Amino acid sequence: MLLLLMLCRNFEIYSVRETLQNIQDRFNDKFNYDYTFLNDEPFTNDFIYLITTLIPKGKLNFGLIPVDHWSYPDHINITHV
Repeated sequence: MLLLLMLCRNFEIYSVRETLQNIQDRFNDKFNYDYTFLNDEPFTNDFIYLITTLIPKGKLNFGLIPVDHWSYPDHINITHV
């Protein structure tokens, strides 16, 4: 199964929409790959609505990445990263 994966956050909605519009116009209108969006907090209803209105015929999945998978492990010194 092929899909397009995007890591994004709710506050990035307008840049996400701009990026998706470019992907749709240049590529995905021909191939209709599914999209999966992953976030470190639950997606807001506004985010989901604004994405579904942009890509009404596509299959969209919205997922949550646990904080311990999104951030650095405890043994990593963040000041040196």
